[in-house]
Amino acid sequence: MLRINKKYLEILKNPYESEFIELTSNKCPKCQRARVGNYRIIFNVSESKKQIEIKDIIPRENKYRLF
Repeated sequence: MLRINKKYLEILKNPYESEFIELTSNKCPKCQRARVGNYRIIFNVSESKKQIEIKDIIPRENKYRLF
């Protein structure tokens, strides 16, 4: 959990960092993912609201079935 918290703080500082990869999904076309060990943080940056919304934290084995 400590590594996930650290990555969350990194996302808050700069959500447009090159290590965050955009997902190609119909359900969440503007979502990005951040890798944290065996977990992935799926998040969305809302420009108009100036918010970062964490959609989900999923184990790597799930292969983004929900997105």
